[in-house]
Amino acid sequence: MKHCGRCGTTKPLDEFGPDRRKPDGRQPICRACANAAYRRSAAKPAVKARRSEARARWSAANPERQAVLRAGSSRRFASARAKELARQRRWYHAGGAPLALAKKRRRRAAKRGARCVPFTPEQLAARLSMFRGCWVCGGAADTVDHVKPLTAGGWHCLANLRPACRPCNARKGTRWPYVAA
Repeated sequence: MKHCGRCGTTKPLDEFGPDRRKPDGRQPICRACANAAYRRSAAKPAVKARRSEARARWSAANPERQAVLRAGSSRRFASARAKELARQRRWYHAGGAPLALAKKRRRRAAKRGARCVPFTPEQLAARLSMFRGCWVCGGAADTVDHVKPLTAGGWHCLANLRPACRPCNARKGTRWPYVAA
């Protein structure tokens, strides 16, 4: 445990940044206070200008190092992306499948179990062109809605499909009968 010289609280040692010059090897103020002080000073226009000038001078004096840093940055980005994808794979295989996937699976199952009258994309386009927009609010339609939801025994057929805007379709959900407010 160590006492922060700025906020006055006692915190574990890992809350303090390293400083080899100090006897305990840690900075005298906690990381939260150090970050807050840095943000306050960085917000000052004079400090911003001084830092950007220093960066520009360094970049001009070290063009080869700048190129190496840029290359390293793209490698770090690729490495970080690979680590994130690996983390997502571990999470997924550990049983953390996203709710969206579970919802999609339930919908597909309902669609498979629903009675269906096959139709072509051209027939669907002709059916949707009969409406001027969303069948609930009259706005611009960007989704297709089953008027009687598949989960309530609705058919997957042209007669049960109408254009709907995304908010109305989400609001309606699987309610049947649906009374628009």
